[in-house]
Amino acid sequence: MPVPEILSNSSASSLERFLVQRAESSFVLPSNARSADLKDHGHLFEGTCAAFLEEEEITGMAVLYWNGMASIQAPEQAAISYVQRWLLRART
Repeated sequence: MPVPEILSNSSASSLERFLVQRAESSFVLPSNARSADLKDHGHLFEGTCAAFLEEEEITGMAVLYWNGMASIQAPEQAAISYVQRWLLRART
Protein backbone atom coordinates (compact mmCIF):
# COMPACT_ATOMS: atom_id res chain seq x y z
CA MET A 1 0.00 0.00 0.00
CA PRO A 2 1.45 3.42 -0.91
CA VAL A 3 2.44 5.59 2.02
CA PRO A 4 1.81 9.36 1.79
CA GLU A 5 4.75 11.58 2.56
CA ILE A 6 4.57 15.37 2.79
CA LEU A 7 7.24 16.65 0.42
CA SER A 8 9.98 19.11 1.23
CA ASN A 9 12.48 20.86 -1.00
CA SER A 10 14.82 17.88 -0.67
CA SER A 11 12.21 15.86 -2.62
CA ALA A 12 12.16 18.24 -5.59
CA SER A 13 14.32 16.14 -7.95
CA SER A 14 12.29 12.95 -7.30
CA LEU A 15 9.06 14.83 -7.88
CA GLU A 16 10.44 16.41 -11.05
CA ARG A 17 11.40 12.97 -12.45
CA PHE A 18 7.95 11.59 -11.68
CA LEU A 19 6.12 14.52 -13.27
CA VAL A 20 8.32 14.86 -16.37
CA GLN A 21 7.69 11.19 -17.22
CA ARG A 22 3.98 12.10 -17.32
CA ALA A 23 4.32 15.54 -18.91
CA GLU A 24 1.34 15.09 -21.24
CA SER A 25 -1.01 14.83 -18.27
CA SER A 26 0.82 16.82 -15.61
CA PHE A 27 -0.09 20.24 -17.05
CA VAL A 28 1.49 22.95 -14.88
CA LEU A 29 2.66 20.70 -12.04
CA PRO A 30 6.28 20.32 -13.29
CA SER A 31 6.78 24.07 -13.70
CA ASN A 32 5.11 24.77 -10.35
CA ALA A 33 7.38 22.23 -8.66
CA ARG A 34 10.47 23.83 -10.23
CA SER A 35 9.57 27.41 -9.38
CA ALA A 36 7.90 27.04 -5.98
CA ASP A 37 9.07 26.16 -2.53
CA LEU A 38 7.59 22.74 -1.72
CA LYS A 39 7.15 23.73 1.92
CA ASP A 40 3.72 25.13 2.72
CA HIS A 41 4.14 28.27 4.82
CA GLY A 42 0.39 28.97 4.92
CA HIS A 43 0.53 31.88 2.46
CA LEU A 44 -1.64 32.62 -0.55
CA PHE A 45 -0.88 30.53 -3.64
CA GLU A 46 0.88 27.83 -1.62
CA GLY A 47 -0.16 24.28 -0.90
CA THR A 48 0.78 21.06 0.81
CA CYS A 49 2.31 18.55 -1.58
CA ALA A 50 2.25 14.84 -0.78
CA ALA A 51 3.76 11.99 -2.72
CA PHE A 52 2.69 8.38 -2.48
CA LEU A 53 5.62 6.01 -2.33
CA GLU A 54 6.04 2.33 -3.05
CA GLU A 55 9.52 0.95 -2.50
CA GLU A 56 10.95 4.51 -2.38
CA GLU A 57 9.44 5.42 -5.78
CA ILE A 58 6.72 8.02 -6.25
CA THR A 59 3.56 6.37 -7.59
CA GLY A 60 1.28 9.37 -7.23
CA MET A 61 1.18 12.90 -5.89
CA ALA A 62 -1.31 15.51 -4.83
CA VAL A 63 -1.20 19.16 -3.91
CA LEU A 64 -3.85 20.67 -1.68
CA TYR A 65 -3.76 24.44 -2.25
CA TRP A 66 -4.55 27.26 0.19
CA ASN A 67 -8.00 27.75 -1.38
CA GLY A 68 -9.11 24.12 -1.05
CA MET A 69 -8.42 23.20 -4.67
CA ALA A 70 -6.33 20.12 -5.43
CA SER A 71 -4.11 18.88 -8.25
CA ILE A 72 -3.49 15.19 -8.63
CA GLN A 73 -1.08 13.13 -10.71
CA ALA A 74 -1.61 9.46 -9.98
CA PRO A 75 -1.38 7.21 -13.03
CA GLU A 76 -1.93 3.97 -11.14
CA GLN A 77 -5.52 3.26 -10.11
CA ALA A 78 -4.47 2.19 -6.61
CA ALA A 79 -2.54 5.43 -6.11
CA ILE A 80 -5.56 7.46 -7.19
CA SER A 81 -7.71 6.00 -4.42
CA TYR A 82 -4.99 6.65 -1.81
CA VAL A 83 -4.57 10.21 -3.05
CA GLN A 84 -8.30 10.81 -2.85
CA ARG A 85 -8.45 9.50 0.73
CA TRP A 86 -5.49 11.64 1.78
CA LEU A 87 -7.08 14.74 0.26
CA LEU A 88 -10.35 14.12 2.10
CA ARG A 89 -8.52 13.73 5.42
CA ALA A 90 -6.26 16.74 4.75
CA ARG A 91 -9.23 19.05 4.11
CA THR A 92 -10.78 18.40 7.53
